[in-house]
Amino acid sequence: MPINTHLTSDRFGIVLECTGMVDGDELVEANATVSACASCRYQLWLFAEGAHVVADAEAVHRLAIQDSNIPSWSSLEKIAVVGQHRSVLDLTRIYELYSKAWVGRHRDFEVRHFMELASARDWLAVEIDRPPGQSR
Repeated sequence: MPINTHLTSDRFGIVLECTGMVDGDELVEANATVSACASCRYQLWLFAEGAHVVADAEAVHRLAIQDSNIPSWSSLEKIAVVGQHRSVLDLTRIYELYSKAWVGRHRDFEVRHFMELASARDWLAVEIDRPPGQSR
């Protein structure tokens, strides 16, 4: 599977590194693993240069359903998606549409797409530097 997951050194986040072509089933499988991380305040989906997504609407819908059902004890507040391929941006936009409009989030978390890792890290740094549950 071209998705490797690991906790960040600060233990507040989980990184999902995607290489090559990633399909919808792989996204759903990797997401199922990380959505149960109670201590994770953020997810960083990192699509390496040249990585791209081939996922149909049904797979993105399943992904949105997974995240809408994240347990209430979860600390997840931010999801950063980093990738330069058009399919990564499209995935992020479709995911946002499905998770807000069709599925309805039961948890309040933000999702943003970034072209560069440095920008995503800057956005997530605010998350790392504040206590869990403190207003944004």
